[in-house]
Amino acid sequence: MREKQVYKLLAETADCPLTSREKAVLEVITIYPSLSCNVLARHLGCSINTFRKHLANVRTKMGASNQVEVIVRALQYGWINLPTLDYVVLDQPS
Repeated sequence: MREKQVYKLLAETADCPLTSREKAVLEVITIYPSLSCNVLARHLGCSINTFRKHLANVRTKMGASNQVEVIVRALQYGWINLPTLDYVVLDQPS
C-alpha cells in the first residue's frame, strides 16, 4: 500500500498513541477537512472501509465524536502543527 506524504503537519511526540496509518488519516483530515472519506481513502491508497476503520480508531483513542473534534484535540495535544501561510501579493495589471 502506497502512502502519500502531503505535508509535515504531525509533530514528533512520543506520547501520541496513534499508529502510522492513523497518523496519516489525521493528517489528511486536517489538510482536507471538507473532502469525503472516499476521496481521502483514495488519496492514501486504501479502501473506504479501511479509511473509516482508521478514522474510528483515531476518534476512539482521542475520545472525540467527530472529525472537527479530532482536529481540535490533536492541536490541543500538540500532535499536529498547522503551517503558516506566506501570502503573495500580485501586481495589479496596468
